[in-house]
This record gives sequence, structure tokens and C-alpha cells, in this order.
Amino acid sequence: MCFSATASFTAGFALSALGLATLALAPAPRDRAFAAIPLLFGLQQLTEGALWLALQSDAPVLRSCLTAGFTGFAEVLWPLWAPLAVWLIEPEPRRRQAIALCGAAGVVVAMALLFGLVTDFAPAELRDGHIFYGLAHYNWFRDTHLLVPLMALYVLATCVAPLLSSDRLVATFGAAVTASLVATFYAAAEYLVSVWCFFAALLSVLVAVWVAGRRQETTRPIALEG
Repeated sequence: MCFSATASFTAGFALSALGLATLALAPAPRDRAFAAIPLLFGLQQLTEGALWLALQSDAPVLRSCLTAGFTGFAEVLWPLWAPLAVWLIEPEPRRRQAIALCGAAGVVVAMALLFGLVTDFAPAELRDGHIFYGLAHYNWFRDTHLLVPLMALYVLATCVAPLLSSDRLVATFGAAVTASLVATFYAAAEYLVSVWCFFAALLSVLVAVWVAGRRQETTRPIALEG
């Protein structure tokens, strides 16, 4: 996170532990991708915590590797994982079709951003006491007028997909993540990637609540009639 290494490590270890628990408690194989979200966020925050240390100790190779790891989570993994995880747990056919379209959007934006990362990579740096991700590859997308469409596809994959869920708690998670994106954009646009990922990570606690509810439903004894 762009606040401190301590904040990133604290969130990272807590969410990793929570994520391991949610995976263990997931009642069905199709639930596991969604249940893994806190663990993945935890690993992402641990990566940024290590990046803090690399930046403070002036370790250029490690800085580049950890920058690639964090941005890989943010720009490649999440637009692929989020819609897939929601699609797997959605029972309604029409909603599944709409979520699948969000997944297709995620594939497009993930591949485009991966190409940009590989061809025009820029390591993170410390700026005014914050981690700043330069995202140099965005310049080409901006110059070719592709940045706004790509960001729209990204929002479809990561925010709209859970909003389309018929499960109220999953949709609430999507709404909270979307609200945190809007708030971060207006409050800290320069550090959007870092700050939004941190708050989205904290919101993944809702996934653990969902898993607990799902497990309770599947283990609830069936009442016998008569």
C-alpha cells in the first residue's frame, strides 16, 4: 500500500490467513475461486510490503521484480479471476451469460495490459513518501485513444461482474469495491493502483462472510415432515 510497509504486511498476513481459512471452509469446488480472493489479496499486499523494503534499501533488481508482481496481480490476474470466480458460483443462466461477457472483457484487457507491461515496463518509485507506479505502458494506450476503452473493460471485469450476481452479499462486495474505486479516483488518483487495491483487499473480508454463510446453508440439517 502507499501508506507504509507495516500497513501492507499487516493486511497481507491477516488476509492470507483468512484466505487459507476460507479455502478450507469452501463447501464446494466451484466456490473455491471466490473463496480464494482474500488469499490472493493477501499475497498482493505482502508483495507490496516487500516492495516498500526494496525501495527503501535501493535494490533495483528486487524492486523491478516486486513491481512486476504487484502490477501483475492488479492488471492481469484480477480482470481474469474476478469474473471467473463470480461466474462459477452464479446459478441463474442469464446472469451467468452476462458475467461471461464481463469475463471476455477481462481477457481482452488483461492481455492488452500484459503486453504493455512486457514491452514498456517501469519499476515503481518512492514519491513524497508513497509508492508510485508510473505505468509507462499507459502512455501508448493514451496516445492511441485506447486507454479509456481498456479501463472500461477493466471495470466491467472487476466491478460489474460481482454486481451482476444474484447473491446479495456478492453483489454487495461488488458495490463496495466499485465505491472504493470511485472514492480513490477522486481522492488519490496519482496513487490509484496502490490505494484501491489496498481498500479492495480489506473489503474481501466480505468473501469470508459469504463462505461462512454458504457453509452454514450446506450443513444445515433438513427438517423432516410429519
